[in-house]
Amino acid sequence: MAPMADAGRCPPSVRCVMIDFSKAFDTVNHEVLVRKLQQFALPGNILKWIASFLLDRSQSTKVNGECSLPINITRSIVQGSVTGPYAFLTYVSDCKVLGFLNFLMKYADDFNLLVPENSDVPVEDEMKQFVVKI
Repeated sequence: MAPMADAGRCPPSVRCVMIDFSKAFDTVNHEVLVRKLQQFALPGNILKWIASFLLDRSQSTKVNGECSLPINITRSIVQGSVTGPYAFLTYVSDCKVLGFLNFLMKYADDFNLLVPENSDVPVEDEMKQFVVKI
């Protein structure tokens, strides 16, 4: 709310939509995340290290001493890790508001969208674009 108040545009009412994307960390596509990380000024060795951690991974399950066939893992980032929320924020870094007066706050997989009643873009349109991107 501070950006609206600071700009002297304090509207009579503001709609606040709180979004918690369930299983959001499980939806992160590794190739897309690495492409987005390439847009940042990361040292090459750091980018290669992250890519090697994410890409070309597989997993199998062992039950009663028998292992399943390995399957390729192309999505998901580790939850509960220090880097997990940063990786997700990088993944959704292109999620921005459409409206000039609208404001978006992100923390890991939680978004808070503020849309004043006099916004040039309705809250429904803002929500649609987030669903499409994520």
